[in-house]
Amino acid sequence: MKKNLKIKVNSVWFERTPEKTKVWVSIRDFELEKAMKEKRGIEIIYKNQRMTIPFERLKEGRIRPEIFKGKYNEREYRLVDFQWNPDKSNDLSNLKNFSKLIL
Repeated sequence: MKKNLKIKVNSVWFERTPEKTKVWVSIRDFELEKAMKEKRGIEIIYKNQRMTIPFERLKEGRIRPEIFKGKYNEREYRLVDFQWNPDKSNDLSNLKNFSKLIL
């Protein structure tokens, strides 16, 4: 079994509707394409939490139409949004859980 592609993000964002507030996280389209090409899932790490997206669910991401340019290499990309739903009991601030992840 292949390991998940790990992606660290610096922020999440909120979508507020009258019914509910949803929390989303965005990754770059080339990161998603790499995981799909290699048939790997994705682990998104935000602060001391992580969210695992299995390979079978990668197509559920919402691709934004806007095109962005990389800050350093000017590589063009789109953002792909996933609803932020961190894994339970995988709080990286807990040393015991952290050691399970790296060992």
